[in-house]
Amino acid sequence: VNIWGVIIEKKYWFSKGGQKLEVKKKELLSFGYPFIFTGALMWVLQSADQMIIRYYWDYHEVGIYSGALNIVKLLNIFQSVFIISWVPIVYQYYKNNPNDREFYVKANRIVSFIMLTLATMLIVLKDIIIFFLGEEYQGAVYVFPFLLLMPIMYTISETTVIGINFAKKTYYHIIISGTVAVINVIGNFILVPKLGAEGAAISTGLSYFLFFMLRTKFSNLVFKVNYKLGSFFISIILLYVYCFYATNSNSQV
Repeated sequence: VNIWGVIIEKKYWFSKGGQKLEVKKKELLSFGYPFIFTGALMWVLQSADQMIIRYYWDYHEVGIYSGALNIVKLLNIFQSVFIISWVPIVYQYYKNNPNDREFYVKANRIVSFIMLTLATMLIVLKDIIIFFLGEEYQGAVYVFPFLLLMPIMYTISETTVIGINFAKKTYYHIIISGTVAVINVIGNFILVPKLGAEGAAISTGLSYFLFFMLRTKFSNLVFKVNYKLGSFFISIILLYVYCFYATNSNSQV
């Protein structure tokens, strides 16, 4: 893929004069360095649960949790595709229409509908998915519903976090990721000793809702958009209730 990318963009890679940046290198570094720390904090957010499960339980419970994460990767595909497409589109739109806010509201509603529908379908079809994946994933069926909230809330938050990047306040990402990572670790220490992998999934699912809220809040501080999230919150509450039902109904079998 990289080689093909160089070939089709050979004019960019092999031009003598090069392409001048429209911003200063200092400004570019100031914008980009927070993402280094954010990446590290996101790693803590996504891996601390497995370490805590191992501390209180055993590798069997870790395996169940890892199996559930593999199922969640079905939604991660949609997350990756959306982010790759969304980022250049939204920057270009902001450049051409700096005062328009309705575009972001519509995008948020469309993405929310798609992601919530996909999550609901995966939970409804969980038994069929497990059947095709094999018996080794059987224990993961009561864990993955809450883990689905990771790609759901992350993807939807990409439509509400845009103000932070527009305003070049990227250090907000460090505050957000650090806060959510701490909350997730605390939640794991509270829930994992009693519930094992299921407790880690619940803590992660709730943490990513906080992740969405903080991203939206900080973005609105510098780029005000009325997303009208009332119906979205109702949908999320119903989805959380359904996740609790799906988790408990399977753990009792």
